[in-house]
Formats: sequence, structure tokens, C-alpha cells
Amino acid sequence: SRIGLSHARNAAVERASGRFIAWLDDDVLVAPDWLHAYEAAIRAHPDVDLFGGPIEPAFVGTPPGWFLRTWLRFDNVFATRSPPSDGPITGSYVPFGANFVVRTDLQRSHRFDPILGRQPGLVLRGGEETALISALLRRGAAGRWVKDAAVRHVVSIERQSRTHLARYFAGQ
Repeated sequence: SRIGLSHARNAAVERASGRFIAWLDDDVLVAPDWLHAYEAAIRAHPDVDLFGGPIEPAFVGTPPGWFLRTWLRFDNVFATRSPPSDGPITGSYVPFGANFVVRTDLQRSHRFDPILGRQPGLVLRGGEETALISALLRRGAAGRWVKDAAVRHVVSIERQSRTHLARYFAGQ
């Protein structure tokens, strides 16, 4: 009933019925074994509270030369993540909302901040998932990367522009 990504995510948390909630963006392409990889990680690490996987770009068309030359300066704008291997999630390098799994009971006790996240008519604001994950880790939650739980994040032609980058950074 309330507009905005964080409100939508929180409504989903209310209705979730499983032991874990898997989060994806609506513009990702999921690897065929994505869910199996998370299931195997959950079974292998029953004490872990949240898991994250790699996010690689899936460019539509051929990106402009300047875009590719400077990609590593702003790849996080497109929610890319390249964990070095399976292992603990620590520090400031945390999963993005395009690809993570969290224990439902823990998620219910920590909601997405409605001030953050996409909202119609406003600048491109985000960070609701990284704020939540960082807070969980600071409070003692255990996190683990799952390199086989990969997704590809579609980067449309419209988003391969200086205009999109300017809107994104204005929102941040």
C-alpha cells in the first residue's frame, strides 16, 4: 500500500514463509544452478545467517568505448560483485540486493529503511540492502559468499550513458 522499493521488500518479508528469503532484482539473469548453489551452501553452513553471490554485467548491445574504459570506476553502480572465492563476508564488501539470501527470522527483525531504495519520481536512490546487510554483520550475523550462485545483471543501452551515471550519483 506504500510506494517504494523498501516498502515492497518489507511487505514481502511479512509474507515470506520459508526459513530463508532469496532476493533478486527484476533485471537479472539467473544461472541454472543458482538456487541449488544456495541450497548446498545453507546445508553446508547451517550456522550462517546470510549468503551472497557474484553479479556480473550483461550488456545490451555494445557499450560506448568510454564506458568500458572507465567501467571499474563505477561498476558498483550496476550492482556488480566479484567475491574472490567462497568464504566469509566481511568488511564493507557486502552483497547487493540483486543476489543474496538471508535467514527469514533475522530479516524480520531488521527491516529495509524506507528512506533508502528506489522511489518513483525521485533521484535514483539505493543502498537499502547494503545498509541492512552491513547492520546485520555489525550485530554479529555470519555471512558467506557462494561463488556458484551467480547472476548476470542486465545493463540496458539507456543505462550505458553519462546521464544515467549523473542521476545515480545525484541520488547517492
